Amino acid sequence: MSLSDKLRQHHYPQYPCQIMFMHDLPGEIWEPVSGHENYYEVSNYGRVKSLAREVALNLNPSFFHVIPAKILSQRIQKNKYADVLRIEFCVNSVKSSFAVKELVYHIFIEKIDLKKYEVIHLDGDGKNCMADNLGKRLRCLKDRKQEAMYNKWKEQGWANPDIPYQNMSLEDMDGEIWKPLLHYEPYYLISNLGRVKSLARKAERMLNGGKKNYEIEEFIRKQVLDTRRTPNLTFTVNIDCTRREFKTAHAVYSTFTGSFDFKGYKIVHRDEDPLNNHVRNLFLEKRKRKRKRKKRIK
Repeated sequence: MSLSDKLRQHHYPQYPCQIMFMHDLPGEIWEPVSGHENYYEVSNYGRVKSLAREVALNLNPSFFHVIPAKILSQRIQKNKYADVLRIEFCVNSVKSSFAVKELVYHIFIEKIDLKKYEVIHLDGDGKNCMADNLGKRLRCLKDRKQEAMYNKWKEQGWANPDIPYQNMSLEDMDGEIWKPLLHYEPYYLISNLGRVKSLARKAERMLNGGKKNYEIEEFIRKQVLDTRRTPNLTFTVNIDCTRREFKTAHAVYSTFTGSFDFKGYKIVHRDEDPLNNHVRNLFLEKRKRKRKRKKRIK
C-alpha cells in the first residue's frame, strides 16, 4: 500500500506536502538544506520545514524576536507538461526559489548536474515529491518541445540513426570529425559526414521590454530538404536574432578543404546523391557558360 493510500485511510490529505502539522510522519527523515543549514530542512517525503531562530527587529536591531518552527506551504507552478512544486526561502531579506523535487533528489538520492539531467516523477504526478518516487533522465535534447518534434520526425521516417543527416544524437558516428563552422566558430560545428552541431552557450532575448539571459544547450541541428532547384540539404544559423541559411554541401566542402570561393564553380556529388554530404563525396566542377543569343535584325 502506498503512502498516499495510508494517508487517505487516516483522513489525511493525499500528498505529504499538504500536511502542515509539525509531527513527523511514519518513516520521515529530515535533513538540512545545503546553503541554508541553520534555517531550513527538507524531508524524504517532500515536506519543507523552517527552523526556529531569532531575528533582529528592523526598527531596533538591538531587540530580537523568535520565529517559531513551522512547515512551509508549497506553491504549484503549472506549465504545459507537468505541475512543479516550488518553495521560497528568505534569509537576511534575500529570497530564493527552488523546485522541491530537486532538493529532495539532491539530498536523499544523489547530487546531479541539472544541466545534463532533469529530475522526473516516476508515477507522473508532479505533486508527489517523495524520494522513492523520483528519478532522473538525460537532457539529450533542448527541451520537451524539441523531444516531441524528434518523435514526430521519427514517425515520419526522418530519424534514422544510420543516416548522418537524420541522426540527431550527440554521440559521434563512426569516423566523424568535427570542425568549427567558418565565421561562426564559437557557436556551431560541422562534421565531415554533413552533420551540424549547435554548441552550448549563453544568450539573450527581449521579453516584456527587457533582456532575459538564458542558456542554450548543445544539440544537433535539423536539416531541411530544399527542392526549389537542384535538391540539396540546407540548415539555418541564428545569432543575435540574425538568421542565415547555408547549403550543407557548401559548408562541408569549404570547412574541410579550405576552398571558399565558388564563383564559376559548383559542388557535385560523386554518387549523384544530393543527400550524401560526406566530404569525400564532394568535388568542384566548372559551371557551363550560357551563350548569349544574338538579337536578330528585322
